[in-house]
Amino acid sequence: MVEYNARCKLCNYEYRAEAEKLHADGASLQQVVDFLAKHDVSISKASVRRHFDTHFAPKEEAAKRYYEESQTIMQNAVDKRLTDLQMLDATIQSNFELHQGAKSWLMRNVEGGGVFMEAKPMVDLLTGTASEIRQALKLKHDLLGDNDEKAISVRFVDDLDDDS
Repeated sequence: MVEYNARCKLCNYEYRAEAEKLHADGASLQQVVDFLAKHDVSISKASVRRHFDTHFAPKEEAAKRYYEESQTIMQNAVDKRLTDLQMLDATIQSNFELHQGAKSWLMRNVEGGGVFMEAKPMVDLLTGTASEIRQALKLKHDLLGDNDEKAISVRFVDDLDDDS
C-alpha cells in the first residue's frame, strides 16, 4: 500500500504522483531528483530513495486495485448468471405447469370419450411445452457448465418423455 509520512519531503510535494510515475516508468533516482529540481524542490537522492523504499509500493497498490476490480467483475458476472438461471427456472416452471394442465385436459377427454378435433391445440401445447422445457434445461446446464445430456433434470424429462 502507498504510505504517507508527514516528514517526507516527497510525500508532501504537490507533484508527488508525477515523480512516482516517473520512477514506476523506469526513471532513475537521479532523473527523479532532476525533475524535482526543475520544479524548485531541493531533495537529496538518498531522500528520494528512502521515499521509494518506504512510502511507495506500486506493485502492492496495483495488486490491491486489481483484486478489488476483479472481485467487482466477478460479483457482477455471478449476479448476471443467477438472474439468467432464475429466469430459466421460471420459464421451466411455467412451461411445466402448462404442460401438466394440457396433459390433464387430454387425459380427461380421452378417458371421457371427448371430441378429438378439439384436442389438436392441446396436443400442440403439450409438445410445444415439452420442447421449451427441454431447451431451457439444456441452456441451464450449459450455463452451469454441465453439458452432459444425461444430467438434464430427470424430474422433468422423464415426465415429458412419457407424454410426447
